[in-house]
Amino acid sequence: MAEAFATYERDQRTFGAQQARLLDDLNRPDLEANVVTYLQDAMRYFQRKPFFFSETDNTSVPHWRPRTMYPQGACIQQVADENRLNYVYCALSSGIQQSGVVPPERWPSTIFTTPPGSGVFPPPPVNFELGVLRDGDVIWANIGLFQPMLFTNLSTVYNVNQVIPPIDWIAPYQIQITTANLRLLLEKISFDQLSQYDVVRPAPISAYPRMWAFWQGQIYLWVYPNGFYPITLNYYTGPAVATEANESNFWTTQGERLIRKYAQAAISREVLYDQDAAQQAMAAVGEELSQLKAQVVSQQGYAIPAGDW
Repeated sequence: MAEAFATYERDQRTFGAQQARLLDDLNRPDLEANVVTYLQDAMRYFQRKPFFFSETDNTSVPHWRPRTMYPQGACIQQVADENRLNYVYCALSSGIQQSGVVPPERWPSTIFTTPPGSGVFPPPPVNFELGVLRDGDVIWANIGLFQPMLFTNLSTVYNVNQVIPPIDWIAPYQIQITTANLRLLLEKISFDQLSQYDVVRPAPISAYPRMWAFWQGQIYLWVYPNGFYPITLNYYTGPAVATEANESNFWTTQGERLIRKYAQAAISREVLYDQDAAQQAMAAVGEELSQLKAQVVSQQGYAIPAGDW
């Protein structure tokens, strides 16, 4: 499909350009040492706000990484030595991978089978017949051949109803469970409701989750899963804070004026002690915030792609 704008015409403003604009707004070139800190503080503040350009999901399955903290249920893709096929492995235990910079050898190609009835995780540390590998403090289970449209970087674990969301999770949009190659939307309920259901647990576990709640920084599922079901998270994230002058991201393009004016207000208030200038800058912040929220409404209500139009 033809595009209205060529790639080179896209907004590619940088963090360095944003710093220069802020110095122009302040008319204080002597504050060059201050602008980076205050711009980054503004980005950190607005990281907590859901914007249209911060929508994301967890459908990308990463490869094994050295010296990484993996929560229970985290998934990676890795090639097994036995037949050179690419499998997905799920962390049965939380821990830090400690095998150095080289992936461990002999990733099992045997698919792990969840224990019937009241099996206890984690299974034996090293047992290739069960499709299990201990990698440092993490115990990995082979849960199937990698398929891009089927697996995500998170999975349920047998008889465990608590899931740790990604570190960049700001606000949830929806959660889906994949079963029989179909993604099914989970119902959002309150934690009070889930606690009521949790009084009586079905035994043996024989189903996939249908509902979810959020409490104490974790996702709680009901019913308890009877195996490995890929979890698809659609959520709002916080775009990374810019650090390099030549870096270009959401905060230096779509949200450039929002960040710049918020930083200008903070500098005017806390460095220059100019309350009038701070109020004027905050008024501009309000204008930008209203425009961004209007774009969210337009995008979600009428399926109009977000951007400046």
